[in-house]
Amino acid sequence: MKRILIFLLVLSILFASGCLHDSTLNPGKTPSDSTVAENTAKVNASLSKGSASESKDSGDKDDVMPNMSEERINAPDANAGLSGDDRAALKDGAVWVKYFNTFLPVSRIVDGQQQLLNKEPEWYFEIQKRLGANYEPNKAVIFDARKIYIGSKDNIYDNPLSEGAWLYNPLGASGDVIAMSGDWEPFVIKVRYECYSLESQPGNQSWENYFNAKIKEVSTTTPLIIKNAWLFDIDGDGREESIVNASNTVFSSGLEQSPPARKDTAIYTLTAYFNSDGTAIDMGGHVSASVSSEPVNSQNNIHESYTFDENNPKYIEQFIAAYQYDRNGNVAVCPIFNYGEYSRLPEKNILIADIDGDGRVELLAMFPLIYAPITVYQFNENWQPCVQFAIYTPA
Repeated sequence: MKRILIFLLVLSILFASGCLHDSTLNPGKTPSDSTVAENTAKVNASLSKGSASESKDSGDKDDVMPNMSEERINAPDANAGLSGDDRAALKDGAVWVKYFNTFLPVSRIVDGQQQLLNKEPEWYFEIQKRLGANYEPNKAVIFDARKIYIGSKDNIYDNPLSEGAWLYNPLGASGDVIAMSGDWEPFVIKVRYECYSLESQPGNQSWENYFNAKIKEVSTTTPLIIKNAWLFDIDGDGREESIVNASNTVFSSGLEQSPPARKDTAIYTLTAYFNSDGTAIDMGGHVSASVSSEPVNSQNNIHESYTFDENNPKYIEQFIAAYQYDRNGNVAVCPIFNYGEYSRLPEKNILIADIDGDGRVELLAMFPLIYAPITVYQFNENWQPCVQFAIYTPA
């Protein structure tokens, strides 16, 4: 609890002092997931006893977030690219999504036209300036996002990633509530949510093939760990599509040195959208070989490692661990020791809802992290997600 309070205090100090200012994320570009991780690292670094001024290039091999962002819905007609009966009329109204302790606009329809479309992500204050008094919920009805789930408690909010270590979220779940001023039902499809453990992996071959291929671009000796998944029938054909998170890192502190058996390991956080036929669409993430097997040594530019010199532990911290193979070929917890700025990329959370009243759902993807974007995807005529709008979040 003490660490959480310090964490929240540091966030407010950083924002007030400008340590995490607008240039941290370029407002003109969609940020890579490594940029999101770097922002997290800057916050966590302020909790460090040493708070070393030095930092290093993480050496991550990143996928910019996400590949499908290159395909965008161009303003002002949100139905462009749809044909025939799919060109349902948009209903006037607005939708906001709860993000920690505030609401952010994700849709606004005026005279049947979507107002919140952009070719590049925009900062929340830019949207606020554009919408004026309409930026905040006005005469809106609150909807609990738990309504989309088939099981009343089988959801990301009441059933977070197992044992709490899988997903570190001191500010609470984001996206669990939407506010809407409009005359339609936002939750028109049902979603199954599944949360996995080391002992109970899903065993889905399509998922495993996709994520293993991504990981093996960097390392062939790193285990695949699938964290959680959302499953739904987006097109009504009786077969399920899915969004899946895979990551082999967790927040876990107070661990003793226990390095992996192999030196050529990787850490990763990846998200993908899977069509019902098993084909995948990249929703961003990164795979990194930046954690060294040599002891932490800032003079040698080794800031993150599975080992450290016990005779020189000054300013060394340990609050993140990775699942790697031990000498017996079993998956084991391997603590990561760091000097200075360091963190892990968190898993994404998603919400599926009709936010424009046309009877078709949109997909909202978000990180449990300040300054990271909320991205809205519209499904095209082939039911493939295309980026429609993105808003950078506040502190």
